Amino acid sequence: MRRNRGRRNGRRKRSVIKAVCWGVLILILLAVAALALYIVGMTLYFNYQLKDGRTRREYTEKQKRADEEQIQAIREMQARKEEKRQKRRQRKSEANRR
Repeated sequence: MRRNRGRRNGRRKRSVIKAVCWGVLILILLAVAALALYIVGMTLYFNYQLKDGRTRREYTEKQKRADEEQIQAIREMQARKEEKRQKRRQRKSEANRR
């Protein structure tokens, strides 16, 4: 009878060891998954936030205004250049008529 008890205890010990190993493995996998999610989250957070602490949305709104002002200034400069060209053409045509 003692032999049977020894075998049963050995099987129980093995199953307990297996259960502990599986538990440790699952905990390790959960820790790795949590770390991966943390890294992805921080990457997205820092990618969305700019160096001075503003978010990209705030930056784009201010940048849009600045871009619109720049575009307006460029259009005004182009209009001035076009006026100068037209004046030169008029002068040349007037000089050629004389």
